[in-house]
Amino acid sequence: MTEKERLINKIESLPGVKNSVREILSRRKGILYTSPFYGSSKIFLIKKLFENSKSAVLLLPDEKSINEAKVEFAMLGIEEGVMLLFPGETAELQQKITELSRLDKFILLTTYEALNLR
Repeated sequence: MTEKERLINKIESLPGVKNSVREILSRRKGILYTSPFYGSSKIFLIKKLFENSKSAVLLLPDEKSINEAKVEFAMLGIEEGVMLLFPGETAELQQKITELSRLDKFILLTTYEALNLR
C-alpha cells in the first residue's frame, strides 16, 4: 500500500466521515442534511459514498468550488465520471444530460443555481 493510499484510508476512517457514510447508507433515500464539511473532507465523504452507489450530485456555492472539487477528485484518482455543470451553460445542458445517461457511474458537480434551471 502506498503512502497516499494509507493517508486516504486514515482520513476515511475518521469518525465524522465514517459516521456520516453509515448514516447515509442506512437511509432509503440516501439524503442526509448536515452542516458543511470543511476543506477536502466533503470530497473524502463523497468518494467513500461513491464506492457504494452509482451516482452522486454535489451542489457547491460557485464555479471556483466546482473546479476545486474536480481537482481534488482527480488527486484521489476519480476523474472518470466526474461531470461539471455550470448553470450558465443552458445550451449544453441537453448534451450533458445525454452524457450522464451513458455513464454507469458519475459524480455531478454543479452550483446551487442548478436547482433553478428550467
